[in-house]
Amino acid sequence: MKKMQWLSMALIAALLLSLSIPALASVDEGTVELFSQKKENVEIYDTILADFMTANPDVKIVQTTTADGTTFLSRVATNDIPDIGGVFLQSAYFNMMDEGYFLDMTGEAFLDAVNPDILALSTYNDKNYVLPLTLNGFALYINMDIYNQHGLSIPTTYDELIANCEALTAAGVTPFAFPFKETAPLGQNFERLLGGVVDHEAWKVSEAVAAGGTHSDNAAFVDFVNKWYALSRYTSTDSLSTDTDDCARMFANQEVAMVFNGTWGNSVYMSLNPDLNYEGVMPPAFGETTPFTCGTVDIALTIGADSKNVEAAKRFLTYFVSDEAAQKFAEGDKNPNIVNNVHYVIPHMSAITAALDDGQFSLIPSTYWPAGYRDELQVLLQQLLLDGDTDAFLASWDAMTVEFYTAD
Repeated sequence: MKKMQWLSMALIAALLLSLSIPALASVDEGTVELFSQKKENVEIYDTILADFMTANPDVKIVQTTTADGTTFLSRVATNDIPDIGGVFLQSAYFNMMDEGYFLDMTGEAFLDAVNPDILALSTYNDKNYVLPLTLNGFALYINMDIYNQHGLSIPTTYDELIANCEALTAAGVTPFAFPFKETAPLGQNFERLLGGVVDHEAWKVSEAVAAGGTHSDNAAFVDFVNKWYALSRYTSTDSLSTDTDDCARMFANQEVAMVFNGTWGNSVYMSLNPDLNYEGVMPPAFGETTPFTCGTVDIALTIGADSKNVEAAKRFLTYFVSDEAAQKFAEGDKNPNIVNNVHYVIPHMSAITAALDDGQFSLIPSTYWPAGYRDELQVLLQQLLLDGDTDAFLASWDAMTVEFYTAD
């Protein structure tokens, strides 16, 4: 029943999209299509594809792309599956695996070229439907000039972070900017801290709530909600009126001392202010849990189960994880890369890179939350920021969780 419900929603999305978004250019028969959901990687993908075709003149491969997963979902709903697709480890894509849209690549030699721990995290029902290539994590970005000027140390605990916020406020410096005008960064901040510093398998608490418990039964969750709300107050502006671009500009212009963001934010700050002296560090411990950087597989490629170009697609994936191609892609992508022989030092992110090397990485809870769960949670978080009523938030979170987990 749940699978049929998902397909219906995807078909509705396809119909809506057909009214507002031009159709993608058709791909000639015999041409391999790589469908990417990473517009920021168009240039480096094109470079890799050109190199591949030089080495494999009998194969033509082209890239198509979109801003998000909606068009991908609509194409799946109309059974128009790309030969190679960039997908995410989320419930909607797990449903596609259940429905048989993606090729089972278990045992393929190119899978041996990536970090085995991340490969294991990327399996579904003990099968390999995706080739994971890069990760994203979550970091506390700190302006080191501001910290050094005020004699502050990088915080490793929540109490140390609050003490730094108090010291900065007393000195007339704004501690944080938060991009909570947009619901997606709001939910992202909450869930990545939840999964990184509170419970590395936070989705299991959601399952327990759905089975009859409450979030208030979990002292660590209650403590986190209260601390998260308190931390959101350390800004000079209304966080619900500040968007992602505002925060990036404020941090790059040294108007604030800190921001939380994913590893993708690093390239943004470097481009806005190449001379900015900052570090992306591990989020501090909010309680007894050892902090992990919480993220997901950022780029994962799959092959359409019914593709007419399966062998050519496999040949491309084999090429993509070769030493030369993987190294070139890593330097263009600038995200943590999990291909075994890649050596790329990401500027400003040594602490996050070291954490990933040490296995201090947890998957975002929405990997296993039901489809749409985080979207609804974001609405509750907006209300929490407006009224500060943590008890009401926890109660609403309980009710929402039961509704999502018991829906037909």
